[in-house]
Amino acid sequence: MTSTRPLAPLLAAAALVCAGCGPPAGRTPVPVHPVEGKLLVVDRPATNARLVFYPAGGSPGSVCPVGVTGPDGRFRLTTYTTDDGAPEGEYVVTVLWPNETFPADDCDVANMATHDRLGGLYLDPAKSELRATVRPGHNTITLHATVGGSGWNLPRLRDVGAKR
Repeated sequence: MTSTRPLAPLLAAAALVCAGCGPPAGRTPVPVHPVEGKLLVVDRPATNARLVFYPAGGSPGSVCPVGVTGPDGRFRLTTYTTDDGAPEGEYVVTVLWPNETFPADDCDVANMATHDRLGGLYLDPAKSELRATVRPGHNTITLHATVGGSGWNLPRLRDVGAKR
């Protein structure tokens, strides 16, 4: 019997690459603003995708807000506490949308793109073309992603509740 559990720690680590539970050591927390959004892939909501917002031109030790999409593709960003938002600024967004249809122990889990429905297209902040801006006050962001690689790993329409 195979299991997808070995993939869980890698996904958690990827989503928390530079985020912490509080401000960087010795620094005052930067004010955050509420951020909610939606991730659409080929105009369909992406369920259970992990997002990391990297400050554009950020320095080492910068906080990176994170989020996970729900069944409707919606997310809220977390920087210091759950759903608190993100600091004001420009961001490069990375996305890992895990393909959980095959067990993690059947392939190379060291390469996160192996399990990414988007073929690794948005995994590297140096290469991701997804951008977002957070302004003071409440923010609503819609991210539109395409499919990397062959696209064979998108869920079927009936699995995402699409109507024909």
